Amino acid sequence: MKCDAFFFMHIINCYEQDNHIVIDVNGYADTKFLHALHLKNIRENPNLGNEMDGGNLKRIVVPLEVNEKATPELNLVMIGGSKARAHRQKDGSLLLTPDNITDFSYEIPTLNPSFLRKKYKYSYGTKGDMKTTMGKFGKVELDTKEVKDWGEDGMYASVSCFVPKPGATISPFPLSKLGGTWEIGSLGGRDKFSKIRPPNKSTETLSLK
Repeated sequence: MKCDAFFFMHIINCYEQDNHIVIDVNGYADTKFLHALHLKNIRENPNLGNEMDGGNLKRIVVPLEVNEKATPELNLVMIGGSKARAHRQKDGSLLLTPDNITDFSYEIPTLNPSFLRKKYKYSYGTKGDMKTTMGKFGKVELDTKEVKDWGEDGMYASVSCFVPKPGATISPFPLSKLGGTWEIGSLGGRDKFSKIRPPNKSTETLSLK
């Protein structure tokens, strides 16, 4: 198997669906942004964020059964709605093309731990767009590719953790039914923790409580 090269640090989730392996990952064109994040470089260039690759969330789908007679033109990904592609090459290898879910990465990703290694609907993380936003926290709906961001002036969200509400119904669907809280470490005038709770049934907007 092979695909166009990219750099990644975190696999968001991986699971099997309909005889395919689905891999969600934050990918980058190269590793230059790691060098850019050195403290010396940040101090010398306050506009460094404008030069950084923001990455994006990619979904790679690997079919587990490949017909040896499949032509290179045939897309072997049979999951409905997916734009990921897998083509059997003449040498027998698979050429994979990811489905690009978002325009930017959502790093240090997290999700409801009940859905690790299972089909899931939402992931959460810190937005990789350093050009127009600074450290926003985002919710990504994987099926529709809808993204909702939250942030505060002077705050940079870092590590987040989904904490399920005791006794809540486990559901991969509406956020309001997930019954949990996100604890988000953030950097601002002083380090602090923010708490985001799921919205009520009348809204899908992330809000501070």
